[in-house]
Amino acid sequence: MRPVTRGCASVAAALIMTLALMSSNVGASSSVGYGSRLTQFRHRFPAVTTACGALNCFGPTVKDSSAKYEFTYLTTLHGRVDGFDLALPRGTSLVRAELTVASLLPADAVMGYVDVIHHDALGNSCAVYNLSSKSIEQLFGTTKRGAWNGNVGVELTNVGPHGTTRYLPTSIDVALVVPSYVGGRTVC
Repeated sequence: MRPVTRGCASVAAALIMTLALMSSNVGASSSVGYGSRLTQFRHRFPAVTTACGALNCFGPTVKDSSAKYEFTYLTTLHGRVDGFDLALPRGTSLVRAELTVASLLPADAVMGYVDVIHHDALGNSCAVYNLSSKSIEQLFGTTKRGAWNGNVGVELTNVGPHGTTRYLPTSIDVALVVPSYVGGRTVC
């Protein structure tokens, strides 16, 4: 059985994120990211053509992260971006990671609560949450591969040297943004 935490910290983080989104340009609909046409994405985040080390890589290098480049393992559906791994500098806080992910989604994205998975079936830990967006739903529809139903799932963690993951709310270095629902039974 995997322990899952939902609590005041999650509610506080969601409130802080909502206030920050309301008072800043983060998540503006003109942003390039999830749901963008691949051509727009490539223009904003050029593809890496040498020694990527992943299925595909885009954007600049990210210093002190488990991933070398800003975006790896990018996936598309109908020519639009529908998933990626986002490298963050080690030491990124939970709220900063949430805001960074939000900046790559349309302005109407709504964040659900954060589940902290303390120990999954493989001994790893992470934080997961879901986002929903009418704009994204209009682009992709409500049925899609995986458990879509209009959700964009996010996993936040810190990846160790051997691929194990450990959730530290003050030291996140990767966000996995996927076209499916994620929850307390997610394997980190």
